[in-house]
Amino acid sequence: MRRLRRVMRSNILCSDLDRRLLYRIMHAQVSSGMRINTACEKVMDLKGRLKPALTEIAEAGAAAADEGRQIADGWRDTDYLPEEDLGLLEVSEDRGTLNETLEYLSSADRTSLGLFRSVVAPNIYSAVLFLVGFTAVFMAVDLFAAFPKVGEGTVAAPVLSISEWLQRYATVLAVALTVLGLLIARGRSAWTGVKRRLLLIFDEDWRFQLGLRFCHMAETLFAHGATTSEVIDAAQRALGSRRYTTRSLNDIRQDVVRDGRPFADALSGRILTPELAACLQGMVPEEDPRMFPAALDTLAKVYQALLEEKYRKWQRMLNVALLLGSAGAVLLVAHGVFSMASASLAASGL
Repeated sequence: MRRLRRVMRSNILCSDLDRRLLYRIMHAQVSSGMRINTACEKVMDLKGRLKPALTEIAEAGAAAADEGRQIADGWRDTDYLPEEDLGLLEVSEDRGTLNETLEYLSSADRTSLGLFRSVVAPNIYSAVLFLVGFTAVFMAVDLFAAFPKVGEGTVAAPVLSISEWLQRYATVLAVALTVLGLLIARGRSAWTGVKRRLLLIFDEDWRFQLGLRFCHMAETLFAHGATTSEVIDAAQRALGSRRYTTRSLNDIRQDVVRDGRPFADALSGRILTPELAACLQGMVPEEDPRMFPAALDTLAKVYQALLEEKYRKWQRMLNVALLLGSAGAVLLVAHGVFSMASASLAASGL
């Protein structure tokens, strides 16, 4: 239930634009010399003029400061902010770089890529057309009920057969598709090892998203003077809410902190692809923290380009599939109407 609450609050009640507005207000106040708890109180004074979610976040931050806790701890309790942002804010509070982090979080360039936003949303109109066509085929038996019965040999049989089949197995299909969607969503975030191969095309883009988020976070933290250990800690807090990332980051911590393996080697095959991990090692051969920001920024741009290209292909494929499905539905229904009308006229002797 807590996860569902967080999803609802961080995606619907408080959108990316809302959060950027809050970060921008906070950044403007903190950069002028105002303490962060005072900035929260000032935002609270805007109650009625800002979204309730934003003033609630500010109130929780001010309350946490009064209790001697980090502002980010109070913000986490509201479930309006994503874990990535909270991880960055916690580390920046510890290191005194909160102003720079708020500026980064308020950047409009942080728009995230995702299956719905990049693949489904651009095809919304095609999806509506497909839904109308699918509904017409689904209801064909009822729509044609006004026509006289002309027997199974009529050329209208295809659309009627499909309609009857869909109505008979509609519940089974709906349950199967729901279970499949839940399994894919679960597998992307939780499955490890050989089981991930079952995800087929739905695995690589999730790994690319994880790599992109990690590169952005690590780049910001290294730029603010964080150590490798601190970057791993922040990643565990911000990205480690899922089984796959938790296990990967625990292994990375063990390899880097306990066994002394190079950072890039530890990331390889877990957070970064082996090819990009090798690139990171080549760009930062001596593991100089000062060289990590530029190197990670380069990797982030590579991941961004890979994701954009992959989602662009999927968007086109989905668009073609929806349009073909819509056209097929229209042809089936039109063919059925014409053939049934012709059979009715023939039966009446006209």
